[in-house]
Amino acid sequence: MIFQIALVLALFLLIWSIVRHLLSRFGTVYVRGPWGYTATSSRDPSMHQADPHEFMAVVERLLTADLYDMLHVSWEPNRYSGIMICTLRGHPELRISFKVHGEQEQCLKFKQSMSVLDFPVTESSDGFNGGFSESCRITSLAYRLPESPGVIANAVDVALATLSGSQPDVYFLSGSLFAHGPGRGSGIKFSPYEDPLASVIPSSPTVKVKRTYLG
Repeated sequence: MIFQIALVLALFLLIWSIVRHLLSRFGTVYVRGPWGYTATSSRDPSMHQADPHEFMAVVERLLTADLYDMLHVSWEPNRYSGIMICTLRGHPELRISFKVHGEQEQCLKFKQSMSVLDFPVTESSDGFNGGFSESCRITSLAYRLPESPGVIANAVDVALATLSGSQPDVYFLSGSLFAHGPGRGSGIKFSPYEDPLASVIPSSPTVKVKRTYLG
């Protein structure tokens, strides 16, 4: 009986592995539970390279929250650098996180730079990224921004200049809709590949994204 159960379980895991691999060629497979979620994708991610005018157009469309409600902005094509602009709570927010153990100086410097803009900020060190050990604990910052593209763009410039050490003259962007991501609760979800920014800045080039985290 135990052998039969083990055989069925092994067969199920084999089938799931094959299905997940095939689906990941066409999108992202999310497995979500009480611990959070994992995402499987075999496609190399990419970002749009935008000039200041194109960046402003992307921010303006973000405020409608119809094509995308999360915007990753960086000074380089790296999925782990930069900041997020989100409208998930009904208003724009600039979000970023730092490791509690190892990035205290960077976090303090960022808060000092952003403080001159006088935006309300929510800070929490209850989250984790990359695991659940104390070394994975992060401090998350969320700055509430007004619904003004110009003010949002200026806040992004201040944030990126603080993080990179120089004023950005080009932006690397990727957008997504939360409803098409992992979602809430537990279960398995497949989300096909999509590029919502392509219709907003169709002439902007796309570049492959670095997968390295410098933390």
